[in-house]
Amino acid sequence: MVGFYSVAQLNGDEMGIISNYKYIDDSRMTMKGTTGYIIAKVLSPELADSISNKIDKNFENSDRATRSGPENQLAMEMVGDFGDIELIMNLILSAVFFTILLVTGNTMSQAVRERTADLAVLKSIGYGDFQLFVSVMLEAFIIIFSGLILGLGITLLMIPLIVAASQDMLADALYLTSSAFISAFLIGVLVSFVSSFMPARQALKLKVVDALAKG
Repeated sequence: MVGFYSVAQLNGDEMGIISNYKYIDDSRMTMKGTTGYIIAKVLSPELADSISNKIDKNFENSDRATRSGPENQLAMEMVGDFGDIELIMNLILSAVFFTILLVTGNTMSQAVRERTADLAVLKSIGYGDFQLFVSVMLEAFIIIFSGLILGLGITLLMIPLIVAASQDMLADALYLTSSAFISAFLIGVLVSFVSSFMPARQALKLKVVDALAKG
């Protein structure tokens, strides 16, 4: 170890080191004399594709053919080496979806049970079965969509911060599209309907006399 260095503004890997290539290469067990990747900085983003193509063309007949591309693409490929990230994320989101469904359904069922007498009073003063059914359904929709809007809002605020922290390496990988908003809306509708249907059905079939007797 020769020494340490510091920079006025960190723009790269904080775990990086500067070392003698020949010294490091001599200690390698395999692939000696090779380089993992080389970073080239272009004057303008518009030149990136043409320069990448020229680099790859110069080495297309070599036993060490190159594959040039933007740095964020390399970062995504390195992350992909750990496993199928998309599959992992889908499994996690499926588990979260199932948990939210159970929690919301349990909350709505408990709310209807605790307000059985109140629902009976509403029926006795003229509220119809269908009105109570719709009111329970709307309650679930309000709960779900309040969390949905809050979650999407926080996501929209966090994405620019995460992209900035990654030095724009995740700019093309982390974003929200209109289809994502539509999917979130449809999932919210599905969760709201499934979790509130049975409690709303209980309110629909509630008998005033039996409910007041239990209350």
